[in-house]
Amino acid sequence: MAEDREYSKSEATLIYSLFDKTISSCDQNCFDGWILKKDMLEANMCSCRKIFLFLKELVYARIPREYWHLEFEDLELAPPHIRLLFLKYLKNYDIAVDKGLSIGFIGNNGVGKTFLLSELGKEAILRGYKVIYVTTQDYISYKMVDDKYNIGRVHDADIILLDEIDKPYRKKGSDYVLSSLENFFRNTLPKNKIVNIATNWKEEDIKRELGRSIYSIMLRKMKLLHILGKDKSRDINMEWENSLMNSEVNYLSDYFKKSVKRMKFEQHR
Repeated sequence: MAEDREYSKSEATLIYSLFDKTISSCDQNCFDGWILKKDMLEANMCSCRKIFLFLKELVYARIPREYWHLEFEDLELAPPHIRLLFLKYLKNYDIAVDKGLSIGFIGNNGVGKTFLLSELGKEAILRGYKVIYVTTQDYISYKMVDDKYNIGRVHDADIILLDEIDKPYRKKGSDYVLSSLENFFRNTLPKNKIVNIATNWKEEDIKRELGRSIYSIMLRKMKLLHILGKDKSRDINMEWENSLMNSEVNYLSDYFKKSVKRMKFEQHR
């Protein structure tokens, strides 16, 4: 991991908590996340340390915590070809990054758009890319106050997960939000930067709100997937009490152990 990174106070607190739930809770007879070899001169990284490093990357990427432990196989997607296209994109992720080919998700609330963005982020981290998840409202807020640190975090990433591009508050009579979005897309997509988006806007809305020029750039660099289905928020709400009473997330579970087997740790120093 990069030791010169700056973390917010809340991010640092979360990282300490994750250390306790991974390395400090490991039952594999490791020493601070390392398993000594028989000669006692070398050591292998224990799965608990691998998982901790992965979780630390998720924190730095700001991927919403509620999606960390969710598995893509459990997500219901409609129409069915969306799943196939998504899996094809993941399979060819490195080619997509090399060519700057992004993907976008269009659909109503609660159909899985942020879930899919988070899956893209998790896979990108496992492959060694720098990732940042940001809502469009937060990005606009960074721009308005000239927050160089957070703006830098966004533009320094290899892969940007830009959520809710239709949500920012727009002051009546001001075109600041739309002009900022226009500049963002104009300065990222043509430069082969990966910008994966999620929005409630339909394509006609994107064309109308951001302009035909930006929409044209999107079509050249981004595959827009239309997700159908009902809002799953009510179903999730029905599970609220069960979630409250069940035990907390097990970060040493088989899901995390299986995931980190593919992680390129040399790129996360």
